[in-house]
Formats: sequence, C-alpha cells, structure tokens
Amino acid sequence: MSDEFYARPMFRVRDVERAVAYYCERLGFVRSWDSGDQPVMAQVGRNGLDVILASGSVTPRAGVPAVLCLSLHEPGNLEALQREFQERGARIVATCFEVAWQEGTLQLEVEDLDGNVLIFWGEERGRQPG
Repeated sequence: MSDEFYARPMFRVRDVERAVAYYCERLGFVRSWDSGDQPVMAQVGRNGLDVILASGSVTPRAGVPAVLCLSLHEPGNLEALQREFQERGARIVATCFEVAWQEGTLQLEVEDLDGNVLIFWGEERGRQPG
C-alpha cells in the first residue's frame, strides 16, 4: 500500500453547518476543520474515514447525490452500528439486509440531509469467512 495519496470523498451539501451537525450528532463523526466563520467547506472524520462537506464548490454537481460504500473489518459490527445510528436519530434508508451478491454479507444504508448515501457492508454475526 502506498502513502502517495490520501483519499477523501466530497459530498455537496446545501448548508455546511447543518451537514456537519448531522454527521457529528447523528453519525458519530468529529469536525476536523472548516473554511472559516460561515464555512463553505468542512471536513468530518470517524475512525480513519474523512469526508469533505462542501457547499461552495463546482463539483460534485448540485442535485446529484454521492454514494460512499464502506466495508467493516469486524464481523458482526453492522448490527451494532445500525443500533447506534437509530439511537442517534440518523436517517436510515435501509436497515440491515442480506445482499444478493455475497452470502452472509449484510448491507445498511444511511442518508444525510442532502440525499448523499453511505452504504455499510459487514458479515453477519457468528458467520465464518469463506
């Protein structure tokens, strides 16, 4: 693995402050930085995942939601993540369900205030890999 690049997705949002509040309060992220008093761009992070939230950039295009797919490293953690998001009042688009493309893999879909979607994948609890 190379250290040449540091990748961060960028989501277009209507209101950076509201988006940051949602990511922090509902999804458990922490604000890393922002562009000033009335930010047009900010970064939030959680466990090594950083996301840029931008309202003043040309890309991504307005009205076109972004989708970010995340695979959990620890089997069985997806259900706990779903419970956490439910307790925090996150916008859950689809609760944990088994995907059609890989037996024993669950999917959870969460939406932000602007329609951007975070898709989480994880193995069912108690399932052996292979």
